[in-house]
Amino acid sequence: MYCRYCGAQIEDTARFCSACGHKTAAETVKEPINLDPAYDEAKDRLASQILTWGILSLAFSCTFIFSLIGFIFSFVAKSKVKMYVRQFGQVEYRSRVGRDLSTAGFIVGLILTILASMYLFVIIAYVWVFLFGL
Repeated sequence: MYCRYCGAQIEDTARFCSACGHKTAAETVKEPINLDPAYDEAKDRLASQILTWGILSLAFSCTFIFSLIGFIFSFVAKSKVKMYVRQFGQVEYRSRVGRDLSTAGFIVGLILTILASMYLFVIIAYVWVFLFGL
């Protein structure tokens, strides 16, 4: 088992970490903690991308004209979330917020894209009736 605070390997029955002295009961992890700064930087960069795509998804989805673009942006955010989960495990912090925003953008974009399609169909029908009659 590994210490949650310093990442040192300790005995499974140890009550305190021999390296840092912290209590180990109910605060241990089964895998070593990654203390690599490049790992954290990659994790933060991907989380920021997920958040950015989630914000763009919701922002574009809320506009009637660009709802289809927001709908597409939500798919980009979802693919980034899948990549995040594959590389780092479960989503957390900014990546979770980005995932939730992209889900909201997907729903809003879907609804507004359907409404825009219906609106366009009605306009085409009115123009048809105006130009050619029934």
